[in-house]
Amino acid sequence: MIKSKHLIIGGMLILTASLCLFFNNIFESYNALQSAQKVTKQWDDAVKKGNFKKKEMQSVLIDGNFYIGKIKILPLKLTLPVMKDWSYDNLKKAPCRYSGSLYKNNMIIMAHNYRGHFGRLYKLKRGDDILFEDVRGDRFYYKVDEVETLSSDDVDEIELGDFDLTLFTCTVGGRNRVVVRCFEVKANENNLK
Repeated sequence: MIKSKHLIIGGMLILTASLCLFFNNIFESYNALQSAQKVTKQWDDAVKKGNFKKKEMQSVLIDGNFYIGKIKILPLKLTLPVMKDWSYDNLKKAPCRYSGSLYKNNMIIMAHNYRGHFGRLYKLKRGDDILFEDVRGDRFYYKVDEVETLSSDDVDEIELGDFDLTLFTCTVGGRNRVVVRCFEVKANENNLK
């Protein structure tokens, strides 16, 4: 009898903890989306004030954070600012540059798997269009070449390959990483949307 009460109490504690984690994830996802939308609204004013040099990753300061551009993932109807440097705090606000540069054709961008960030990357397929606009207003057009799932231990694998742009996020639970590899293409009427 006492053992069954302990099991019931233990089960209720586990259920309560699970619900707390679930609602915390929803709360963080909502805050991340709100943060990204706020930066996007302030983007044009901040960019107009900038004096940017060619061929260097420039950034603009908005709400105390540095951003290098905006990424538009057309099939997901998603437009997000991209922070200059990644940190765990920055990832709660917006996607972040993990490494590389647009101008060296090796940029890697990471984000949380929040629905309003990179949570739907797994839905992309070969040939999908992605647009990146830097702080000078220069646009870079990409086509998805491949979407793969890597183990969370394969961090070095993310940087392998000769891809112009790589996007990645964790899967739910963090066991794996969804990695999207892209090549730059010339602008045409299909990717000007």
